[in-house]
Amino acid sequence: MGLREKLLSMLRWEIGNGAICDAVGEPWCEGLVQLAELDYHRTRCKVKDLVREESGVWDMEKLMNLFGLVGSILIATTVPCPEEGKGDDRLIFKLTANGSYSVKKAYANLAGNDCVRDDDQRKFWNWIWKKGNILPRIRLFLWKAVQNALPLSATLASRFNCDSSCATCGEQGENAKHMLFTCPFARGCWFSSPLCLRSDLVWERLQQDYMGMLEQMTEEQWTMFANVAWAILGGKQVSIRDFHKYLGEVNMETKIRISGRFIQKGWTVQVEEFSLEYLCQTDGSWEEPWQGGIGVVLTKREELLLHLSKKVRACSPLQAEAMALIEAIKEVQGLGMQSCLFLSDCKSLVDMVSNFDPPLEADWRAFEEIHQLWLFFRSNASFRCQHRQRNHNKLADYLAKSGRVNNWESSGHTFPLYWDWYG
Repeated sequence: MGLREKLLSMLRWEIGNGAICDAVGEPWCEGLVQLAELDYHRTRCKVKDLVREESGVWDMEKLMNLFGLVGSILIATTVPCPEEGKGDDRLIFKLTANGSYSVKKAYANLAGNDCVRDDDQRKFWNWIWKKGNILPRIRLFLWKAVQNALPLSATLASRFNCDSSCATCGEQGENAKHMLFTCPFARGCWFSSPLCLRSDLVWERLQQDYMGMLEQMTEEQWTMFANVAWAILGGKQVSIRDFHKYLGEVNMETKIRISGRFIQKGWTVQVEEFSLEYLCQTDGSWEEPWQGGIGVVLTKREELLLHLSKKVRACSPLQAEAMALIEAIKEVQGLGMQSCLFLSDCKSLVDMVSNFDPPLEADWRAFEEIHQLWLFFRSNASFRCQHRQRNHNKLADYLAKSGRVNNWESSGHTFPLYWDWYG
C-alpha cells in the first residue's frame, strides 16, 4: 500500500466517448497542467464536454480557458477527439504497448532497472549488427550510442574537467539521449525526416519496450531510422537544411552499396507527394494607429505542427495580412519544407500574390511586402497561396488578435507523431 501513489502514476485514461473521464484532475493527456485558479462549475465537466457538438472537433475556447494555450495545443495534437462509437473511457497501464497491467514492468520501474531477459538482449544486438541494409560505420555508431561511448561532452566531463553543455542548444548534459532524441535540433530533424517521428516519445518507447518497438518495424524502416540517427551527429550539421542534404548523401551511399553499382538518382522527395500535406493558415489584425498582430498555424495531415502569435507595427490591415504571410514563409523554410499550401482569408492579398502579372496596383502602404510575396510565389512553384473563408480560419485569427491586443510573443513547435508502427 505504500507504493499505491507510484503505481497510480503509471496509469492514464484512454479516451473513448469521453463520458467517464473528468476533464480536470485526471491523467488523460501526458504533460497536461490545468490553470491554477478554476471555479467549481468549470471543473465538473467531462472530456466530451470539451468537443463542439456540431463539428465533432475540440472546442479551442474551452480548452484555453481550462489549460491555457500550451495545454490546448498539447491536447489538440496528441489526443483524438471523443466519439460516441468509440466505447467507454478506460484506464490503461502506460508501461506496456497494449495497456494491460504487467507486474514485471511495474517492478522494473519501481526498482529502477529494466530487468531485461537474455533473449531480449540477443535479439537487440541482432538488430544492431545484422538487420537492415546499414553501412558498417553506422552499425558501429549505433553500438557506441547504446554503450554510451560516443565522444560527447557529458562523457568527456566524467573523465576530464570540461563543460558538459550541449553545443547546439546550450542545455546541460550533452549525452546520446539528448543529442539523438530530446535536443530541439534533433526533434526537428526526426520530425522533418521521411519517418515523421516525435523523437521524445520514441525515447520513452525505447526505454519501456524497445524490442516491441523494433519488431513492429520493417527492415527498410529500421535502415532509415539508423541513417537518420547517424545523420544527426555524423555530418556536423548546423541547420535542418544541412541535415537533409547529408541524409540524402547517406541514403544514396546505402543504395549504391545494396545495388553494387552507381545510381544516378539519389534519395529525393517528390514535390507532388506533399503538395497538400502541409497547410499553413495565416491572418493579420490591425487597428489605428500602427497597431498590428499576426497569427500563423502550420498543420500536417490535420495535426498541429507550429503556432505563432506576434505583435507587429503595421499601417494598414492589408500590410498586417502580408506581414503574417511573410512570417509564415520564413517559418516553413526554416523547417526545410519543400512545399506548402498557404491559406489566407484576405482575398485581395491572395489575388495579388498569385497573379501572373506583377501587383502594380497594390496599396502603397503594403506594396513592398506584396511585391516580395509575388516574387516568392513566382519563383517557387511548390509553394502556393489560396483564399480561405474567415470562419474556417478562427485559430489564426485568434492568435493575430491576441498578438495585437495582449502583446503576445508566442511561438512553438509541437512535433506530433505520424508513423503507424509507433501505435
